[in-house]
Amino acid sequence: MCLSYSFTICLEAVFIYHSFCCFVCRVIDLGVMTPCEKILQTAIAEKADIIGLSGLITPSLDEMIHVAREMERQGLKIPLLIGGATTSK
Repeated sequence: MCLSYSFTICLEAVFIYHSFCCFVCRVIDLGVMTPCEKILQTAIAEKADIIGLSGLITPSLDEMIHVAREMERQGLKIPLLIGGATTSK
């Protein structure tokens, strides 16, 4: 089971979502602009195998960094997949 969170709707997020579904994963889509606290609470409660974050605009990258730092601070060992236009040079 994986937890999906998209900061903005983008083609990459849709591709990742459908790719995971094809591999018989249960995907929980938390929608757009979900607070970090809710992402991590849901991941823990649902025993997520992976957290996926995707963003299309630059402020999304800052929020993805915040989520990663908060995961580190809490000692969470869940793999984090990040992507989107803001992660490319």
